[in-house]
Amino acid sequence: MNYTLCIILLESCEDGCGENENDWDNYLDPVLFGIRTSLQESTKFTPFFLMHGREARFPLEAERASIVSQNVMSGDIEERICSMKKLKDSIFPVAKSIIEKSPSKQKQQYQKERELSRLIYVLVIKFCV
Repeated sequence: MNYTLCIILLESCEDGCGENENDWDNYLDPVLFGIRTSLQESTKFTPFFLMHGREARFPLEAERASIVSQNVMSGDIEERICSMKKLKDSIFPVAKSIIEKSPSKQKQQYQKERELSRLIYVLVIKFCV
């Protein structure tokens, strides 16, 4: 994640910082929000959803959602905690399973690339010698 964060900050600063490259910290919050609300290949969920049990509301959605959130917040806090626990118990095993399968996919991709490299090497040796 650090590499991703650095690349996005670098690109953001190139687009908007102008001459003052020390303004990178002004871009940190929006960049982190973007990362946290992006679907992750490794889990198939957003980090925000895994942490909070719901998708994030974007700033433009905040006013529209405030009416809905008032109704949600008026509910019993214990009910909200129970629903969060149920959601965690159902979603975390799915995310864990997806993460455990990821190395297998990565290994298969690596093996395909390695076999292709070997084939190219053999062809080069065969036809160049």
